[in-house]
Amino acid sequence: MSKIKVAILISGFIRNWDETYKSLLNNLIEYNSENYQFDIFCLTYDRTTRYSKERSEIEQVSDEEFEKLKRLIKPVSLKILNHEKWNEHFTQEKKYYFDRILNYTGFQYKLGGVIMQTHAMAQSFELMEQHTKPYDIVMKTRFDIFYSEPCRMPHFDIHDILMCSGHSNQNFIDAVLIGRYDSMKVCMNSHSRLEDTHFMKRRRVRFTEDLIRDNIRDANLSIGLLDWRCDLAREWGKKHLYRED
Repeated sequence: MSKIKVAILISGFIRNWDETYKSLLNNLIEYNSENYQFDIFCLTYDRTTRYSKERSEIEQVSDEEFEKLKRLIKPVSLKILNHEKWNEHFTQEKKYYFDRILNYTGFQYKLGGVIMQTHAMAQSFELMEQHTKPYDIVMKTRFDIFYSEPCRMPHFDIHDILMCSGHSNQNFIDAVLIGRYDSMKVCMNSHSRLEDTHFMKRRRVRFTEDLIRDNIRDANLSIGLLDWRCDLAREWGKKHLYRED
């Protein structure tokens, strides 16, 4: 029997990737390797913040570190965006995104995160689509997630998207998302809805999850919880993305 093909899309700052990658390889990929075949696609920036430093500090990532990442994670493809260029693009050339959302919601907190995060998600999906291999399942994650225990691949309906978070904060959906290819295509291209005046007028997009969740529901897809035990790295330690029993 042929294995189910899974694309893992990792996007965002690389941060402390060298502390987390082994848990992804061991507790997800190797643990499910009997029935699933995994390919990794990475979309990141040429700069990053680090949890070992102040959040406001941003540093250039060396070519040596990117080479190390490629050697250890072995992505099918790695795309590196110019962070300064894209940040300037959205804060200046696309400033109307900000003005439009503020006009509809009056709420600015994490607004830049909404735009940059969803753009990176869309770019990572496009990176995967350049690969000729068709995938059955698509998983979206980030570089600073610990897969703290073995994670069994879930069974879900074609219209399901599962997320990893038992705690609802302003970025709870910006962690782990998984679903069938067609469902995840809707989710991963949520950034395009920022141009949809009708959609934005009837939504209150304050945080990343507002945009993605409403886009998912508009497509008559359902959102459920993964039972994986994952943790999000933080400067003070690890933040659980699950509810403790």
